[in-house]
Amino acid sequence: MFHLRCCCNYVMRAENARDTLVKWFFEDNLEPVYQWIPELNNRHTSGVLKNRLDLDFAVNPVDAYSRFRALRIQKPSTELSGKYTCLVSSLAGQDTREQVMTVFVPANEFELSYTELNDASVNVTCEAQGLFPPPVLKLYLGSSAGSPPLLVTDAISHFKPKYSGAYDAYLYRTFSASELAKNGASSVFECSLELPGTNYAKVQKPSKEQIKLVNAGMVPVRMHENDVYEHAWQALKDA
Repeated sequence: MFHLRCCCNYVMRAENARDTLVKWFFEDNLEPVYQWIPELNNRHTSGVLKNRLDLDFAVNPVDAYSRFRALRIQKPSTELSGKYTCLVSSLAGQDTREQVMTVFVPANEFELSYTELNDASVNVTCEAQGLFPPPVLKLYLGSSAGSPPLLVTDAISHFKPKYSGAYDAYLYRTFSASELAKNGASSVFECSLELPGTNYAKVQKPSKEQIKLVNAGMVPVRMHENDVYEHAWQALKDA
């Protein structure tokens, strides 16, 4: 079973441990999604974490004041993405730390396609399906003559939300004949994909056989992820 762990690290001196209270908050909600009172052996979950935690998990079984400080979330899904704040208090005072966690879904299809139109212009489309969060797509135009690809800054983007909470994303632009490579060289298009808040990134490039534009219409370049339902997560450190 896939799970993730969020840990609130602290050191509590014995003389300061009285009335220890650990709370976790999601986003800016005032009600904690997790609360633990060690001296009462009492734990409570609510909100997005209700019925989502492994309550048998103990990060430090021998320390009565830190054993249940961490969250072990079972079957994490995209609605758990957001800011988490841990608050620890005792008679000695209190302190907080926060992190942003992103539960992301990789693309189940990533396609770069182009069509040569009758007026010698070219319609280029980059499409990514089934992702979360909404991706950042970028289109680049280079030449088979060896010039480095340049970012196309005026491509049009469109996002389509799905019932599952994921997104389909599209980036497209039509290039006139005057914008394309000349003197025997061919135009080479590339598309990059990034998921904000994660280290997930992909680049779609045509093969050598697909570099030259042809008149056969749509020439797709496809990449498929093996598991569309695989979730992963990444917690970003405090700035």
